[in-house]
Amino acid sequence: MELKQKGDNPYAAPESLGAGGLDPLELDALGAPSLGKRFLAVVVDNILVTAVTTLCFLALMELAEESMWVGLANTLIGISLRTLYYTVLESSALKGTLGKRMLGLAVVDAQGHQLTFGRSAARAVSRSFLMAFYFPGLWVVFDKRGQGVWDHIATTRVVERSYLLMLESEQR
Repeated sequence: MELKQKGDNPYAAPESLGAGGLDPLELDALGAPSLGKRFLAVVVDNILVTAVTTLCFLALMELAEESMWVGLANTLIGISLRTLYYTVLESSALKGTLGKRMLGLAVVDAQGHQLTFGRSAARAVSRSFLMAFYFPGLWVVFDKRGQGVWDHIATTRVVERSYLLMLESEQR
């Protein structure tokens, strides 16, 4: 595996390189999944999270006397479950949510490695916050690497799993 120095500092820690000695995030189109696959993964994930959130809402309706607080509690539970779902699964050995896994996608850091829990949490929290404004999701359409705003914040990228296998085989 080839290494390169960061910037002009000779004492900086070297960075690992991916295919052909290039940083995986610098490989513009390689490994970037289609928008259709990304969309379908989001649909699958939303169905799963919505089903769990609905069950929580129904349980709260049975327990609560005042429906005004049930709506607020359900919203907070929904946001928390969604953030936890993305954080835990994207930082796990699965390298992605169940929807991404079904469609052959993975979320990796700038070097193509599994996300740490902290980086995954930063990605999930920023996505939850930014999606409240709706427009940031459209950035995926315009970014040449298919990255959303939350990917830029957390320095992550969604890639095809086959791309990860190619990088791993070249590093051996």
